[in-house]
Amino acid sequence: MMRSLSENQFRRIFERSPLGMAVVDAKSGRFLAVNPRFAAIVGLSEEALAGFDWRRLTHPEDLPLQQERMAQLAAGTIASFQIDKHYLRADGCSAWWRLSVSALDSDGALRFMALVEETSERVQQEQANSAAREFSERRLGALVAQGLAGTAEADLECRLTYVNERYCQIVGHPREALLGRHLGEFTTPEDWARQQSLFADLLAGGDANAILVKRYVRRDGTLSHAQVAFVLVRDAAGAPAGYSCLVTDTNELKRTEHELRDSEQRYRALNAELESKVARRTAELTATKERIVDAMARVSRSEMKFRAVFEQSPLGIALVDPLGGRVLEANERFATICGFTRDDLAQLDWSRLVRPDELPRPWSRSAPIESFRIDQRHLRQGQEAWMRVTFAPLNIEAEGRCCHLALVEDITQQKLHERELEQAREAIIDANLALQAANAELKQLATTDPLTGTWNRRHFQQVIAAEIKQALRYGQQLSLLLFDLDHFKSINDRHGHQVGDQVLVALTRLLQRNLRSTDVLARWGGEEFAVVMPHCGANEAASLAEKLRALIAGWEFTDVGCVTVSCGLAEYQPPETLDSWLKRADDALYAAKSSGRNVLCQAA
Repeated sequence: MMRSLSENQFRRIFERSPLGMAVVDAKSGRFLAVNPRFAAIVGLSEEALAGFDWRRLTHPEDLPLQQERMAQLAAGTIASFQIDKHYLRADGCSAWWRLSVSALDSDGALRFMALVEETSERVQQEQANSAAREFSERRLGALVAQGLAGTAEADLECRLTYVNERYCQIVGHPREALLGRHLGEFTTPEDWARQQSLFADLLAGGDANAILVKRYVRRDGTLSHAQVAFVLVRDAAGAPAGYSCLVTDTNELKRTEHELRDSEQRYRALNAELESKVARRTAELTATKERIVDAMARVSRSEMKFRAVFEQSPLGIALVDPLGGRVLEANERFATICGFTRDDLAQLDWSRLVRPDELPRPWSRSAPIESFRIDQRHLRQGQEAWMRVTFAPLNIEAEGRCCHLALVEDITQQKLHERELEQAREAIIDANLALQAANAELKQLATTDPLTGTWNRRHFQQVIAAEIKQALRYGQQLSLLLFDLDHFKSINDRHGHQVGDQVLVALTRLLQRNLRSTDVLARWGGEEFAVVMPHCGANEAASLAEKLRALIAGWEFTDVGCVTVSCGLAEYQPPETLDSWLKRADDALYAAKSSGRNVLCQAA
């Protein structure tokens, strides 16, 4: 049976906990005890927190929710709770914490135990990631607007009704050969079967969109790889009317993937070969060193045996003067590795054998060095070469001095293999970065309107749904504005669609300069736009909408002059559904059109 913690044990845990801990009186809300970590998090001393009311540390926005949870905990309806909130530190700054609270019943008095973990860095990172995603999505909208992504539309019979020039380039067919043509005619059979299945899911009311990696059959019979995002287009009554697709060329990506696989295979083969060589050389070196050590142990007994080992060793061996670094004696293998004759070596010191910046550390006459190993570069017959040198003190006398033993191994080929391996690894990293950038651009293409660069209808509906949840959670007001350019068809008929597109883009820029930073603008379809206004009731939203309507009516648009808009406004009324709210705003817009246009109508 487990023993309960003694008071001293609990006190040690409380004081040394890496989490902030505090005991709060349930009735007064004052701190009865806090540990050092809690005091450090809030920026106050433990003495200052004694008897301090916890509500004074809580941000006003989070106070109602925490009070509600505290009341439920005191009433016994919940055993504990955990929330993420932001507190006010002693220096006036706001910080994010994760708070876990449970009830304590001590001598009949109800108290709360609070555990606090600071999460400000994680929240800041999430905000930075969100800003990066928004930047990527804006870049993707620019790519579509510049014609870097293919776009096409097809009816419910899968026959093309619209294609842009980039789409024609990707699929490998001219525009006149594509319009009216069935999508299955220039898609590989297996990919067409998968595409039909996706279309069936869209028509059945499954996902709002679908993404397919497929292959097109070009006019010359070759295959073109692409990633296609499909969206089911509905008419004004909500009935399916056709399909819209966004096509991104992935041929270069496929080539990169093949090259990456080939590079990885070469890397694996090179790595396996290098590991095998290293293992063999290590085994050879280990065996050789063992033979040398064994031979050196018998040197005092047999000079002849020592000389045989010295001369026939597969490793280069040299005796070196520890003061000046002069080579006192070396075997033939040492001379071969260094690129000198044995006679030349008798006139050289160690500084002539290696690069000046790679000379070994100095040796002391009074304190012999410890054994150490170093890889050094040197010139051998005009070419850079590498050798691995092991230095060790040797207790023999040569020319009246203590010598050092140098064992040398030629590792030039090993270094070359390591360099090739590093180059292959860098190539793999570059290819992975290119793939990540391509995926980020594809995500941006799926969420923005290609003409205006604003959010498209699909992404805007996701934003509205999130704003509704936020408004319901915190009891905030939320309004929706729909507006439509009056007589836009006559602008296209009179000036051409290119001028009409310029008007839509100019209108978008005008709105973005005059909306609040919290408002979200999207192209709802054609010449219709939508704005969701968080923290904004009907009266405030009507004032802003009227300001925008008057601003547009007084603006001079290039080649067109003045244009007007009709506006429909609806404040969200919980617990209505998203479709109900959109219909009320749309009805208000219809009423504005019916009232003579260039007016604002507000939904009941």
